[in-house]
Amino acid sequence: MPGNKRRIVLLGLWGAMIAASVLWFLRLDLPMAKIPEALRDWTSGMGVWGPWLFIAAYAIRPLTILPASIPAAAAGMLWGPAYGLLLTLAGENFSAGCTFVTARWLGRHWLAGYRQHALVKRIDRHLLEHGVPTVLLMRLILLPFDITNFVCGLTEMRYLDYAIGTALGIVPGAVVCVLFGSAWNEPRNLAISAALFGASLVLAAVIKRSRLGHDLLEFENRASEDGSSR
Repeated sequence: MPGNKRRIVLLGLWGAMIAASVLWFLRLDLPMAKIPEALRDWTSGMGVWGPWLFIAAYAIRPLTILPASIPAAAAGMLWGPAYGLLLTLAGENFSAGCTFVTARWLGRHWLAGYRQHALVKRIDRHLLEHGVPTVLLMRLILLPFDITNFVCGLTEMRYLDYAIGTALGIVPGAVVCVLFGSAWNEPRNLAISAALFGASLVLAAVIKRSRLGHDLLEFENRASEDGSSR
């Protein structure tokens, strides 16, 4: 019962944060075309604190319904490809670490009843013995960013392996999103972003055809379905 109450409280806080975010956005009454200019004005007004606030907002982003690609694109639009990529990588790594630790603290008991399942044992073994390359593959096959962070926290893998695999694996996707956002100011970057995105889809398709890729997809689906049903 205490565990159920804790989850209810956390879900309530999560819902309240989403509702507050939606209400705040609606009260702004901004046309879509004006949003980039408003964001630039807001970050400029923050001075040197703007980038730090962006990273902090990235860390709590998993509590909202906002996909990771949106703030990454916003960083490219606001700060350009180079600095925007640096801030995006910092924010994504910080966010991934926070989600991993939260999942390990709150949710490892969700998989307790499945530890002897052949699929779970295979993935756990991969993550324990080959943590860095396995997490790297999970990032490259374009699994949902936040679900991947959470699922890794449910396993027995070492945090250092997770952090290294994440730091390497998120780079291609971050580059694509930041370049896409920077195309608002530099239109030629849109073609580069599209080409890199196409290449990442091809790579993801190749990896998914492997045995490990298939196992990772099945494991992630089962873990996310089990977590949502509890």
